[in-house]
Amino acid sequence: MTDKSKVRIGKMHDVGGVIDEMKRVYREMRRGSLDTLEGKRLVDALTSIRLGMMDSDVERRLQDLEAKGK
Repeated sequence: MTDKSKVRIGKMHDVGGVIDEMKRVYREMRRGSLDTLEGKRLVDALTSIRLGMMDSDVERRLQDLEAKGK
């Protein structure tokens, strides 16, 4: 079992950072250093984060467009 306090978590300030973290999880699963079920759980959570970031970005852009139209 891995000591979870020593697991490296990448910076996820933007969608690209989340995708980088998803790639890291994938590589660990391929190497066999991360159980695939645990990896799937992590990727599912990362997918939710990515979608939330994208939704927030779309909402912000829409608000900017609406503000320019006034």
